Amino acid sequence: MSFLFSSFRSVRAVVLGDLMLDEYVFGRAVRVSQEAPVLVVRQTRLTAVPGGAANVATNMVAMGANVSLLGIIGDDAPGQTLTETLSITGVDARLITDPARPTTRKTRVVANHSHQVLRIDHEETHDLNDAVQQDLMSLLSEALQGASLLLLSDYRKGTVPPAVVEAAIR
Repeated sequence: MSFLFSSFRSVRAVVLGDLMLDEYVFGRAVRVSQEAPVLVVRQTRLTAVPGGAANVATNMVAMGANVSLLGIIGDDAPGQTLTETLSITGVDARLITDPARPTTRKTRVVANHSHQVLRIDHEETHDLNDAVQQDLMSLLSEALQGASLLLLSDYRKGTVPPAVVEAAIR
């Protein structure tokens, strides 16, 4: 198995796709709410990790690959958190900030150590505007210089519309 991972050291990859911040709210289910038939979870911990294409990139780096990640974040706190989180993973994050859309965020509430009781999605799924799309294709052209692998990671959040896919494949 170590041979497989050692071969990743020679991989120079570009990951292009929908970036997400995966948040986990951990807690203890203490009772059923009087307001509605739902659990009341007393929060004990909150964590945030790269999700979507950002998760793919961090996993590839963990296996030894040299990875450039291209994607879009919002001009918001989750985008800043994702940027900071990526900076400690070894991923070469080349992110474009689009103030017209929020950073995609998936918030999961996990009770009693293992039971996901709720997921809240914060996202916009419309395609990128023309200017942001052009910026992304320019970044892609730069990042592909010397790359041995291109991975498209599309979660249908709008970062990789057909025109970007076609440009990437060309």
